[in-house]
Amino acid sequence: MRHRFLIKILPLVIGIFFLVPCGFSQDTIPNFQLEPRVKSVVIKNDQTEYVGFILQRDARELLIDVDGLGEIYIPMHEIKSIKELAEGKEYSGGELFATRYFITTNGLSLKKGERYALFNWWGPEIHFNVADNVSMGAMTTWVAAPLIGSFKFSIPISDQFSLGAGLLAGTGLWAAFDAVGALAYGSATVGDYANNLTLSAGWLGMTYGGDGGSSPLMSVAFNIRAGQNFSIVGDSFIVLGKDTRGALIIPGLRYSRANTRAFQFGLAGLVADGEVIPFPIPFLGFFRSF
Repeated sequence: MRHRFLIKILPLVIGIFFLVPCGFSQDTIPNFQLEPRVKSVVIKNDQTEYVGFILQRDARELLIDVDGLGEIYIPMHEIKSIKELAEGKEYSGGELFATRYFITTNGLSLKKGERYALFNWWGPEIHFNVADNVSMGAMTTWVAAPLIGSFKFSIPISDQFSLGAGLLAGTGLWAAFDAVGALAYGSATVGDYANNLTLSAGWLGMTYGGDGGSSPLMSVAFNIRAGQNFSIVGDSFIVLGKDTRGALIIPGLRYSRANTRAFQFGLAGLVADGEVIPFPIPFLGFFRSF
């Protein structure tokens, strides 16, 4: 009787040992490979970007088939964000720097945790997000004079329209301690981070050595995505004072392969008294996130 009982019960016990773990494994470790794959952008904490199809993901790591590199495992604690791309849409880097043209800004906002430095031939500057739709920054020349601080508040009305209001204020520091100035401005931007057009207007006031003056200013600027890595950027700075009228116009190109760095090049012209005078030095800038 005992042998017959073992013969009957042993296959059942063995089956339970094999089937129960399999049942639990299906609940705790989903097979992501069976789900429809969507091209995604994975951004690590150090701003490194990977674009491709996510093959598998669990609490510890993510497996992604990166375009041009193959399959890569990324620990989940190193990932800052994962963004799915719309069907048929290709990812293009450099959106971090889309809030800035050559010398002016727009109504688009830096996103949470984003910050970058811009190195121009005349000097460096930094800009960073401090709260939802609020950014601050500082800019100067390579001789540390003047020093200008910036503040901008962005108001996203819709996916294709944003408003912005900001203030630039600075001093001449060691070169002229009694020289101070401020520029209050507002901007309206039509478009998104890839393609946009901005109209800005403001009022500049300055004092130096007991003398002062003010003037209204305006700007028209745009950014047009011309490919996966290139953008056409146009900027302007128009002075509308009673005694002084003129404009600085800057068309150029921006190149960016990732959201961590970008390079831009522009040729400028001064417009005054109906004449266009080429600016002798190109506008060169290098963006870098940090």
